[in-house]
Amino acid sequence: MQLTLLRHGTTTWNEQRLIQGQCDTSQLTAAGRDEIRAALSDLRRREPDLLVASDLARAWESAQIVAEALDLEPVADARLRERGFGIYEGRPLDDLGPQLSGVDQGRVVDVDARPPLGESLAEMRARLADFLDDLHHRAPSRPLLVTHGGTIRVLRALCEERELATMTWYPVTNASLWDVTR
Repeated sequence: MQLTLLRHGTTTWNEQRLIQGQCDTSQLTAAGRDEIRAALSDLRRREPDLLVASDLARAWESAQIVAEALDLEPVADARLRERGFGIYEGRPLDDLGPQLSGVDQGRVVDVDARPPLGESLAEMRARLADFLDDLHHRAPSRPLLVTHGGTIRVLRALCEERELATMTWYPVTNASLWDVTR
């Protein structure tokens, strides 16, 4: 199965450098909508046969733009949400240190680190592994997943059979496309 992963477009909270997580207050900006439209020609070439998106507004709106252009019916799945950052959602990115995020200087250092009322990377991995197992049973050949930066990192690690504990936490820009095989 060839998966295409698309991160949602730029949001109001991206611009303010706030932790979004699973909070659904942040919205796509006009620039974010334009970023998604700019990705459409690359998406058409991939010929997706299924469109699944996170149910959070920023990803769902991005998926709606794609769905209209590619004549696909989007399916929402909460398992594609960003990692939950609990009480840190809505706070500045700099407030979330490695002891809470499990990421330090671009490397995963603790898969079990968890912000209060949030989710660890290990828990996120289990949620996404469950999603991939279900997706495999649907048997699409070229699914397109519209989701979030952290989700894309963990999905790629799962598909490439890499351990989270040793992975690089690389940048995932808004409206970027990633191809992986499962």
